[in-house]
Amino acid sequence: MGDGNSPEPGDAVAVHYSLYYNGIEVETTRDGGGLAARPQGFEFGVMRGPGSFNNGVQIGMKGMMVGGQRLITVPPALAFGEKGLKPLIPPNATVEFAVSLMSCKKAGTNVNSMLGGKKSSVF
Repeated sequence: MGDGNSPEPGDAVAVHYSLYYNGIEVETTRDGGGLAARPQGFEFGVMRGPGSFNNGVQIGMKGMMVGGQRLITVPPALAFGEKGLKPLIPPNATVEFAVSLMSCKKAGTNVNSMLGGKKSSVF
């Protein structure tokens, strides 16, 4: 369930997720392929274009709080539609996302200022 902030449109969120089709894991942020796993960041409520994430997942995340986990079933129209996600997800497939909400920074917040006094750097 979680006990932190709940995302609202415009908030910067980070999630770990695993995408499943027919019970088979197709994609995940939890396994870095030998490197540290990296969560997926996006602007909550942005449904298309840069900064967006799967529409069905965002709808399923409403009311979720930081620290929470959900298994979200996403119908074809909100998942990958008539194109599917080749080669593993066929057209018009229902998929599941196992989602963990890692962080939620309120819209307008400087995410670098939320590091507990630590300076951030790209390097």
